Amino acid sequence: MIKPIAFYLPQFHPVKENSEWWGAGFTEWTNVAKARANFEDHYQPQIPKDLGFYDLRMPETMQAQAALARQNGIYGFCFYYYWFSGRRILETPIDVFVDNKIDMPFCFCWANENWTKRWDGGNNEVLLANEHSVENDNRFIDDVIPYMRDERYIRYDGLPMIVIYRPDILVDSKTTFDHWRKRAKEAGLPGLFIASVAFYDIFDPADWGCDALVEFPPHQYLKNAFASQLPRITNPEFRGNIMDYRAVMSESIDRTHDDFLFFHGSMPSWDNTARRQNDPFTFINSSPELFEFWLRQQSVKTLKDDRNKEKFVFINAWNEWAEGCHLEPCLKYGHQHLEAVRRAVDADRYIAATPSHDSTMGALASIDSYDIKDFKYLSGLEYRYKEALSEIQALRTGHNVPFATLMANRLRKRNILYRIARAGYRLGRSVRGL
Repeated sequence: MIKPIAFYLPQFHPVKENSEWWGAGFTEWTNVAKARANFEDHYQPQIPKDLGFYDLRMPETMQAQAALARQNGIYGFCFYYYWFSGRRILETPIDVFVDNKIDMPFCFCWANENWTKRWDGGNNEVLLANEHSVENDNRFIDDVIPYMRDERYIRYDGLPMIVIYRPDILVDSKTTFDHWRKRAKEAGLPGLFIASVAFYDIFDPADWGCDALVEFPPHQYLKNAFASQLPRITNPEFRGNIMDYRAVMSESIDRTHDDFLFFHGSMPSWDNTARRQNDPFTFINSSPELFEFWLRQQSVKTLKDDRNKEKFVFINAWNEWAEGCHLEPCLKYGHQHLEAVRRAVDADRYIAATPSHDSTMGALASIDSYDIKDFKYLSGLEYRYKEALSEIQALRTGHNVPFATLMANRLRKRNILYRIARAGYRLGRSVRGL
């Protein structure tokens, strides 16, 4: 019953614009291959296993991706759609996917921010601008309506679904979305279902004229996610942030929301070192087992939610290799994250007859709902999660956390003070020969 939808990045092929901005033949693989570890046991570079450094202009690649996804319980892909005031970019993989009848449901997420050098660790120079106006924003829907007629296009309760990354930067999102719905009906579609990513300041879809909110970790979970025990830094130029995957996971599992349609989500990990070598956001303490536990809890909550008629859950992401956030097999983990999805979405087996009152563990199964092999495996996942949760609670309360780490976590909210304190701390350690 659970239908996981994975966000999909179409940047793994050369385009004229990227070659002009970053050098001839640039793709995301350029960044992925040059990444280096910043600290002990840092998993970089992250190298693809089964599919290799693929080119998304080849239909064989997308056929192989779809086969992997189907075999492991993925329902569909949500392609990022890059449209800048009428100008498309990175559209070739989408057209290859559609024209070659790849056997996989799909929908779009309009990535409606400006394209700047900042995404790659540079400055805020705008490379491609989304010149938002009511007129421009209204025009977007006419570009995607032809795709929505495809029988593979994902629908919610019969309506074609479109996800908006940031409705908050549209000039008048409610007016625009009303226009989109009208145009969809004029084009012969039954209407339109519009969902917003849960971006940092977007907490209620109705505020923006949307029908639902899509959980998109690590968005909205960074405030309390700084790691308490930092690894030994090996890159002297490192000035990034080290976060704890378990903190995001536990906050997401415990999340409650008001009475609106909310699509739960999860992520296998996150680390954008490949894009920002010296100042990335890197999550430590992730694992396929914890990802499975997280996604299973989200799946169980989704099964119990009568508002979610289609039982969609979202995963960030299928192939964000430069952000260390991918389900596709890699050299370190192989198929473990995909296999975790396949087990986790079989969530109806794990719903307890009498749920626990512990909100973080409330969806664990009763022993008679699965065989002894399942029981041992799931008990191990539960143990690892409780162990992780106890460490995270210690971090939040300050118990058993080194004073320097505690102060660093508090100062991170004040960037200048944090950098000064960190420089002084490192100088002190070097003087003492630590």
